[in-house]
This record gives sequence, C-alpha cells and structure tokens, in this order.
Amino acid sequence: MAPPTIAPLYRFGAGQFWCKPNAGDLVANPTPMRLATLQEVNMEFSAEMKELYGENQYPETVAIGKRKVAGKAKIGRWNTTALNQMMFSGTQGTGMDVVKVNEAAAIPATPFQVTVSGAATFVEDLGVTYQNGTPFIRVASGPTVGQYSVNETTGVYTFAAADTLVNVLITYTDVVSATGTTLEIDNQIMGYGPVFQAVFRAAFRGQECNIVLQACIAGKLSLQSKVDDFTVPEIDFSAFQDQNGKVGFIYSTQ
Repeated sequence: MAPPTIAPLYRFGAGQFWCKPNAGDLVANPTPMRLATLQEVNMEFSAEMKELYGENQYPETVAIGKRKVAGKAKIGRWNTTALNQMMFSGTQGTGMDVVKVNEAAAIPATPFQVTVSGAATFVEDLGVTYQNGTPFIRVASGPTVGQYSVNETTGVYTFAAADTLVNVLITYTDVVSATGTTLEIDNQIMGYGPVFQAVFRAAFRGQECNIVLQACIAGKLSLQSKVDDFTVPEIDFSAFQDQNGKVGFIYSTQ
C-alpha cells in the first residue's frame, strides 16, 4: 500500500499575531489584541545540551537539560493597549500631553510677553529659539538679550526689551483631554509583569500553521527611530507553563 500523500507545508510573509492577557492581571474580561501591520515574528525553541565525556574526544552520551521558548515580534503600527497588556500592565486613561513644536510668535512691546495658544492647558516649557534655531537661555526673572522667563502656571513667556519685535519659536507641552491615551508606567515590585497568551498564525496556499504559547512574559520593548524610515517597535518575550503544566501547542495542516 502506498503511503498517504501529504501536501508540503510552506510559510510566507510575517503572519498574524495576537496577545491575550490572563484574567485578573489587567481586567476581569481580558481583550485579545492583534498586533497590527506585523513586520516579523521570531520564535526560538532551544535546550541546553549536556555532553558526558570520558577519555575520548567525542561524548559518550548527550542529554537535554533546561529548555527555553523565546520570541520577538516587530510591529509596524503602534497600539498602546496591546503593548500595555504585554509589557507594563499600567493604568490607561483618555487624554494626553501633546508637544507644541516651534509655535511662532513676535515679541511685542512692553511688557514684552507672549501668551502661547495652549496657555489654558499649559504643562511644561520645552524651550525657545530664534527663527534660525539659536536657543534662548531661560532665567528665573529679568531676562536680558537672548534670555526668557516663563510662568508655567499661566503659559506666559517674558523676554527682554531689547528683543522687541524679534520672531521666536516656542516649544511646550499642553493637555488634550478629549482624545488620545495616557499610559502610566508604574514602579512595580520586583518579579511582577503582565502574563499573556501568544497566538501566532501563518497561512499560505491553503496550508496553515498555528503556534499557541499559553503563558508569556515580555522582557524588552525596543523603539528605534530613523531619519528616513518608519519606527518599528520590537517586543521580546519568554514562555513558561500555565496552571495545567502546558507550555503551548503547535497546530498544522500537514
């Protein structure tokens, strides 16, 4: 009897990746989150090899020691909730601090003060420059040429009389309460970290392979910006057994 024909299993592309936090770690009803615009997933199953040597060059026997499952995912689209569920387990809320970069203004005559457009929700001064980029120096009060002071309660900048009519660029942060998300990164006790289930799917030409890791903890989140490319967050994680002693499953159409 001829053996059954088994279609070869090929994989192509980055695949799809979901994380699902364990109940009780973040919320009572954890929300599975898909990591969007996935660029790359790397899962590595490894083991320590223990060789027993005698008087000869090659080992007499080899055994498996500790095993490890480590992975990393590169994400093209930022998702604060997913990264929080995988890395921080912090408090999320609506609203955010935004950076107003290089808000243009001309220094008026006496009292030589500029009130920025975000004064009502002003948070923090991030500096002043001339239009050519030369920075002003911040002082507590009584600024002279090339200096300024700022009231961070009212968002009012004060300059020297000698800088009257000079065009300046002011950068600061203020609060937008209706949109965006704020994630608090708390200083947790040693050993704490959110636990999540990782689900990876790869499908190609009617074939499919799924890898499920029951319990994972993320150990690193990398953010690297470049002058002429997209920022691709990369998150590294390790898997361990769940409450039933299962590390994970591999499902395949082959």
